[in-house]
Amino acid sequence: MAYILKEELHDLWNYHARKEALVYWMNWIYKAWSSGIKMVMKCANTIAGYRVGILNDIDHPTTIGNGCRNESYHQDFEASGLWF
Repeated sequence: MAYILKEELHDLWNYHARKEALVYWMNWIYKAWSSGIKMVMKCANTIAGYRVGILNDIDHPTTIGNGCRNESYHQDFEASGLWF
């Protein structure tokens, strides 16, 4: 279940419309909270606090020279251990 949620969270970055991304994000948070897996629930709580920043990135994607979405943002999640 945790692996599926992780992969689904990656799909969030495929959205280019804020409203669609918000609905997807809310559904993901609900699934994570409903999973009953403590680490996934903790991750969902943390990610919930980043809602505005995540949705702003979807509205105004940033690049770092190679045309990729803000890779350093994703690396911050991985480095902090929040990316399960």
